[in-house]
Amino acid sequence: MKKQRDRFTSSCVVLVLATLCCGCTSVTVNHLIGSPTGDKAPDGRSLAEALDGVWMPADSDPADSDAATGAAANDDGLEMLPVEGEEEAQDSPVFVKYLGDGKLRLAFMYWEDDQFKIDSGDFFLSQAGSRVYIHMPSLSEDEERPASARRGGKYDPAWLKIGEDSLTCYTLESEWFLKQHEAGRIAAKRVQEEWVEDGVEMSIDELMLTGSSEELAKLFGGQKPEDLFDMESPMEFRRIAPLSVESPESEQAVPAEKMAPKMPDPPPLPAPSPPEPVTVIREAPP
Repeated sequence: MKKQRDRFTSSCVVLVLATLCCGCTSVTVNHLIGSPTGDKAPDGRSLAEALDGVWMPADSDPADSDAATGAAANDDGLEMLPVEGEEEAQDSPVFVKYLGDGKLRLAFMYWEDDQFKIDSGDFFLSQAGSRVYIHMPSLSEDEERPASARRGGKYDPAWLKIGEDSLTCYTLESEWFLKQHEAGRIAAKRVQEEWVEDGVEMSIDELMLTGSSEELAKLFGGQKPEDLFDMESPMEFRRIAPLSVESPESEQAVPAEKMAPKMPDPPPLPAPSPPEPVTVIREAPP
């Protein structure tokens, strides 16, 4: 059985955000959709406030995760310790930091070879109309691929809906794009390649949209969401903790008194005892 090549970044962070179905055609783009985001989310909050934090899949069950990984939970029952091995990355908390200028950094930590390891990757945000798109760098230029398989797009895009403490990610539905490509209505190129890697048959099936950022914004903005995106199987995440407890600029900063139980005040010291009287005996002069 042929194994569909993962089309996202080599960092295992991508396993948290999305996976591609075996045999499906992935849709990639050569340019960001629309313009890079500013520093504001659609609801008016700063993107740092809306995105910075520690996130988990919304349907994750901390109890099941603890049983499977042996990780400890905090007082809220939420798993906060890394899992063992990169292959379990999708069960690990994701650390998100907005860097500004439309750049987002994601990272997770895991335990392997008797040490903690961190994987991270940069993602790119853009906005077209009222929609925010997240772009995940693809593996098109990765050296693991043969030269014939490095002709794909630069990014795997998705529609990102930002909630109060939630993120919903809708990946692209390839059917509509393939029909438009076959009819010659969109600027696109299909890449289909097969090769053998370490004795395993690998393959990619990719439709690369080659339009400019402005053309992509017009294309995406002129269609109903259900034509473009997989609306039935979104990836949902919930924020379980702030990213840092030290940043005075973050409204999510945790007060110091909540980080540890308050210790009782020590009992007052006893009042000092009055000095004992001292009797001085003077000898009479001769």
